[in-house]
Amino acid sequence: MRFLMMNVIILCFSSVSVLMAEELPSIDYPALGFRTVKVLDYKKALREQGEEIPRFPPRSGNALIVKMDQYQTRINSALTVVEDTRASRSELKDRDLIVVINGKLLRSPDDGDKLLEKITHKDKLELNVIRRNRSKWERINITLEPMGDLEFSKSKVKNVKAYDDDFALARFGVHRDARPRFSDGHFQLYIKQKSQELSKLYLQLSLFLPDAPPQKDTTKIQGFIIKTDGAEYRVAIEDEEKNNPQAAEARRNKSIANFSEFYNRSTNRTRKMLDELGEKISNFEKAPEETLIEFERRGIARSQVGFARMLEGWELYDSRLKRDQRKMIADIISSKKVSFYHESVPDKPFEVTPAQKAQMKAVLTVFKDEEGNVGE
Repeated sequence: MRFLMMNVIILCFSSVSVLMAEELPSIDYPALGFRTVKVLDYKKALREQGEEIPRFPPRSGNALIVKMDQYQTRINSALTVVEDTRASRSELKDRDLIVVINGKLLRSPDDGDKLLEKITHKDKLELNVIRRNRSKWERINITLEPMGDLEFSKSKVKNVKAYDDDFALARFGVHRDARPRFSDGHFQLYIKQKSQELSKLYLQLSLFLPDAPPQKDTTKIQGFIIKTDGAEYRVAIEDEEKNNPQAAEARRNKSIANFSEFYNRSTNRTRKMLDELGEKISNFEKAPEETLIEFERRGIARSQVGFARMLEGWELYDSRLKRDQRKMIADIISSKKVSFYHESVPDKPFEVTPAQKAQMKAVLTVFKDEEGNVGE
């Protein structure tokens, strides 16, 4: 009977943890690879919702509950992809209870997060956790080994296969925490590499400006203005047709050939969706949202999706980084305050967040290690 009751408690604790994961106040530690929820907050949330509070081990009221679900992607019922983090490399598990950090016993509910927020990827972290093992609680010592800057940056950049704007298959190196390219205030670096070519670095910005006034001077391509602590930069898509018509023609022919090959290999469903999207774009009509989301997720029809989004009011800059822009990137990463706006709406600036700058730094570190090719 005691064994049965213990299992009931375990099941109760597990199911409620999953149910409450998004509602509970938590703190994320990207340098470590897990989030924490205070036991105190967990019990309070259950109490407020009238839920039964599961039994915790003695002297764990100040403990932190480990949550690693944010760093795991469920592919199907049998396969879960775990992000390469310091936590995933250790023996730490989801729902472990942290009671000691680097030899210091947690004597108040706030002690744990105060200690963890000082830990960087370069610091060794020793934890003592309590874990449920069948019918009993176990005390386990766990060590999260430090990472060097390059190793940590590589762990934060994921490589995905997708089709580029010319329907050529390429490897894209993007930061794991980067937001989708069509999210307001989007600002990121990413790496692109085609077969038999050196990797190249790209800068990508986007803003949603559906109420932007019509452009008066149609001979000039409007761009983005980026302001750092001590400088101002302008980035805009170049008119390749005007600057290098022969290269533009060659690229267009290659894109058509790539698209035809992709189209012929696609399923009837994908062909139908591509046809519908092309028709909507040709008529300057709103494309089906589900089509845009699916194509973006699958990494296909990149330029078509981009054009459809621009018809909705999105402004996008997505271009290979030039050699003379390297100083700009270094300035952006090192500046305390960075903002950017589109020239059509100068009174609507967005501030580049510290997280975005950290993501750019990680991607740049990986790109340098790959000895990629920076544009002229």
